[in-house]
Amino acid sequence: MAWRDQLKSASFRGIAFQVEGSTVSGGRRLASHEYAQRDVSWHEDMGRQARSYKIDAFVLGKDYMALRDKLLGVLEQPGPGKLVHPYHGEQQVVVTGFEVQENTDRGGYARFSISFAEAGKQLEPSATVDRLAQVQDKQAAAEKAAAKQFSGRWLVAGQTDSVVKTALSKVKKLIASPSLKVDNWGSVRGNPSSPLGALLPERVQSSLVDPENLGGALQRLIRRSPRPEELLKTTVEYGNAESGESGVSGESGALSFASGASNASGASSLAQAGIAQANSIALDTFVVQSATINALTLAVGAPREDAQGRTPNSSSAWTISSLDQQSADAARLKVLRQIDALLFADGQSNPDLGGLIVNTPSTEVAQTLMDLRTSVIQRLVELARGGGTVRSTTPLQTVPAVVLAHALYGDAWYQSDSIDELVARNRIIHPGFVPAGQAITYIDS
Repeated sequence: MAWRDQLKSASFRGIAFQVEGSTVSGGRRLASHEYAQRDVSWHEDMGRQARSYKIDAFVLGKDYMALRDKLLGVLEQPGPGKLVHPYHGEQQVVVTGFEVQENTDRGGYARFSISFAEAGKQLEPSATVDRLAQVQDKQAAAEKAAAKQFSGRWLVAGQTDSVVKTALSKVKKLIASPSLKVDNWGSVRGNPSSPLGALLPERVQSSLVDPENLGGALQRLIRRSPRPEELLKTTVEYGNAESGESGVSGESGALSFASGASNASGASSLAQAGIAQANSIALDTFVVQSATINALTLAVGAPREDAQGRTPNSSSAWTISSLDQQSADAARLKVLRQIDALLFADGQSNPDLGGLIVNTPSTEVAQTLMDLRTSVIQRLVELARGGGTVRSTTPLQTVPAVVLAHALYGDAWYQSDSIDELVARNRIIHPGFVPAGQAITYIDS
């Protein structure tokens, strides 16, 4: 096809004209940097320069004035318009200027010199919601509200020895539970600013009279747990198992008043037992709320606090980049069930909360739990968008996560978050050791 056959009929905003010739200018936008005492400059590339088109056009004929006026009219209209360029095709342009030349020697003829520039697009800053950060913010708010409620319901300061001993036994048993057990208290002693200092065996009793400090330390301990949901599966017994002084039974958080009610100090013993029971329920409520908050946030990829009290960034191995739709739906139902169990707690034993007796949440706690529920569900929706098919495999020998990821995903694992997702999905404690004989689930996208 000859080049003349490829030329298009020129027009702007639908008004046709003839073209004698045209030029196009463009380039790169550069910021020049010249430095004192240096002979070499540096040009910083700021992007492509907008193209500009200069067209030498004309209209002619016995009615050229009508054609001239139509073209003048569209050239003076505001905003971008469609230019059909004979050499460069259709372009969205704006008129930056024009000149019209007429003379009597060439009657019936008007010559235009028109300058156009690329219209481009008015791009506004695009903003996306960081759902993971939003979940972490709601987690912090919910934990703060739970700690505030605990501080108002924990009554140890100024109480009798039996109430203090019962509370101490309860807290010690909680700290020693498998989900929260600290293997090396020496590192805590060696760090005066450690958030767990209030739970040191030699300091925990003095911490009982400071519920704000005690609650903060317990929450930091729960945040370090890779499986905080385990706290919801077993009832935390309380009471002084050795002396039994408070008349408190360790079974299901129930109190036994019969032994103390028949003697002369029955009323006093009953009051002490009531305070001990109230403290026990307050602690159970606080632990269940904090454990649920952390379990839900971990489940959607929020990073876990490490042993030094640091929270890794969102690119760490404790984040989840995607979920299959089936897992996301199951997680959503679990979120609704667990949050509802906390919201509608009425002081009765609840199987969804490990069979513990949990107090009705305060208005502030209830609101922060609902906010957390909303954020977690929004995060689940986001995770499900990048999901695939869930498959399962069982390693025959203990291998590093990187080896398993290569076996499952091939060379593609290197450019994806497959290792992080694999470790987080299966709650692998150490990425260097994926245990043999344990079913491992992964997403095949």
